Amino acid sequence: TNKSPMVYPLLIEDPSLRNELIKNKIFVATYWPDVISRCANDSLESYFANHILPLPIDQRYSIEEMKKVASILLK
Repeated sequence: TNKSPMVYPLLIEDPSLRNELIKNKIFVATYWPDVISRCANDSLESYFANHILPLPIDQRYSIEEMKKVASILLK
């Protein structure tokens, strides 16, 4: 059987990019929301929770939708 991930974990510098994607109606899951309250702000765990964007790449998205995601990321 073929197996593939449903998200691409993109490590970003600017966490505000998440809001830009959401503003453009692109679903971006939030993994580990509890880490922010449990870990120090300068911890690696907090950094990952705030700077990893799980970009959607599963079968529900068309090539055109993927191009839209890419264009927003490249701005």
